[in-house]
This record gives sequence, structure tokens and C-alpha cells, in this order.
Amino acid sequence: MAAACCWALVGCTGGERAPDSCTQVQTSALFGADQAWPEGIDAKQAGAIGSVELDGGEVVCSASLVAAGYAITARHCNRPGRLWFRPSGTSTAGRSLVRGTVPHASLDLMLLELELSNELHPPVIEMGAIGAGRVGEEVLLAGLGEVEGGERGSLLFVREPIVALTEDHLVVDGKGRTGACGGDSGGPLLDLNAGELRLLGVLSYGEASCVGKDYYVHVGAFGKWLRSTLSAAHTGGCLTASHEGTCDARGARWCDGNTEKAQVCKAPMGCGYDVDALGFRCVAPEDDSCAGVGQHARCDGSRIVRCDEGMLRAMQCSDCGLTCVVDPGGQARCG
Repeated sequence: MAAACCWALVGCTGGERAPDSCTQVQTSALFGADQAWPEGIDAKQAGAIGSVELDGGEVVCSASLVAAGYAITARHCNRPGRLWFRPSGTSTAGRSLVRGTVPHASLDLMLLELELSNELHPPVIEMGAIGAGRVGEEVLLAGLGEVEGGERGSLLFVREPIVALTEDHLVVDGKGRTGACGGDSGGPLLDLNAGELRLLGVLSYGEASCVGKDYYVHVGAFGKWLRSTLSAAHTGGCLTASHEGTCDARGARWCDGNTEKAQVCKAPMGCGYDVDALGFRCVAPEDDSCAGVGQHARCDGSRIVRCDEGMLRAMQCSDCGLTCVVDPGGQARCG
């Protein structure tokens, strides 16, 4: 019998649970879409829906603008390194850097804080309402993922009926003909009423066939959280930064009291864990207690390693007869 996988201290290192995975979500997109612009939707409204991208422009998920400078997507869409939000119909020059994220504590949801350019003034999608009486009605699935031909980045829509409403999820069914997949993860489920789009849900997962049932976190489960989070953002303070802070491609970012601070790390300094500051700051390599490993898990041979509160924590995948692998999204896991 193989030993149970667990995180363990190695030298001055400790451990934590492995990163979450979303095994039911595929890496394709809306299937069966036959039109890019359903009647009643204009390009301005559709600009509130966009793609979540890596530096090189690879589309990893979809998202919707819900307030000026804020978009909502699925929590499993998070990736190490920099992310960007590109409104549909815009070029690379029109995309916005994701400067921070606010994950929901229990649902597959994440709010993206955007660094909007001066030229970009996109519309937003307001939340709608959903109840058991809507089961059986058709709604709109939207996303910018990979189409059957392999391309990504084009906004497409599909109409499908609501077949169930649970405590957390709103379920639609393509009945073997249409559906959403991984490139559309985080994308919106929409109600088109009187020419205006309304957000009913955010895509969390679906069937492997991509033409079956898709599960959206519905507004009844996250509306209060979204409103309170956006309200906190509008009243100032640190929304997406903690005292511990984070590292990005430019340096360190953290919260000092109610003020967000940022520091560009210039060589030979780099962003690492500063034990005196109890967080990620610009430090000399020899003073980084996690030896260059950040918050995001990565592979070190057959181990997964990650910095956690100044300690380098590790999980030995070989204890389970596995090895450390990196998935297409850059996340390390035992596989």
C-alpha cells in the first residue's frame, strides 16, 4: 500500500494542502454557437464580457465587468504570474492588467481588480434575479474560449434552457447539441430583458462532453458578497492586498494599515519573504527565507513546494507513487 500523500517539513520547510483542481472543466469552449450577436445585443453591451489572458495573449477563461475596474470570473481561473482582462472586440493594447484578486471563501468565484487604461471605458453588466419559476426558460451562455476549429478570443453566445436551480448553482442543458467548456469558465450566464443584459450566473464547471449540463454559480448565492465587496472597494482601504502581500512581475505589493503599498525590486534585490516585515517585500536573495519560492506552488523534482508564512513547505508526490507535474495553467500538482 502506498503511503498517504501529505505536506511535511523539509529542513526549515513545512506544508499545506495541494492546489485545488477543477477536473470537470475542459479546455475548449462554447459548442454549437451559431451567432456572435443575438438580436437585442449591441457591441457596446457585449464589451462588458471579455477574456482572462496570460502575458502572451493566451485565453484561459472568460469574465464579466460588474463595476468600473472590477470583473468577475471563476476562482479556478487564477494562474501564477500576471493576468490580463481584455474586453471583447478590443486589441491587446486595450486590455487591462489584473492588479489583484478577491476569491470567494467557498464558491468558485473570484473578483478581479483591474488597472484600467485611460482609453478604456467599458460598460458593466448589472446583476439580475433568478428563482425557481425560471426553470424551463431559455437564457444566454457567453464566452470567448476555443471554438470547434481551435481558435479562441471571439465572443459567442448560445441559448439553452434552465433545467435546475440548487442552493449554489443554476444548471443549463445543451442536450447533446450545445454547451460551454474550459475556455468559457468564469463566463456569464445572461438574461436578455428589454434589450439589456443581466448577469444570472458565473460558469464553474460542466460535463466532459461539452454538450451536456453546465453549472453556473447563481446570483442568489453570491449577490450579497459581490455588493459588499464592491462597496468596500469604493470606500477605500486595501481590497486585494494583505499585510503579508504578494509578488508580481514588477515587485512587491502589500497593505500597510489601510493603505496599499507597492515596491519595484531592482537588481540584485528581488521579491521574497522578509521575516522582519512578516511578508513579501523587496529583499536581497540571501535574506529571502523561502529561497526564491513564492506563494504559488511549483515543482522541485518530485516535490511540490510553496512559501507559507516565511517557511518553505513541501509535499512529496512520490509518497503516493506520483510525481510533480505542472498543468497547462501553470499550477503544480501531484499526477
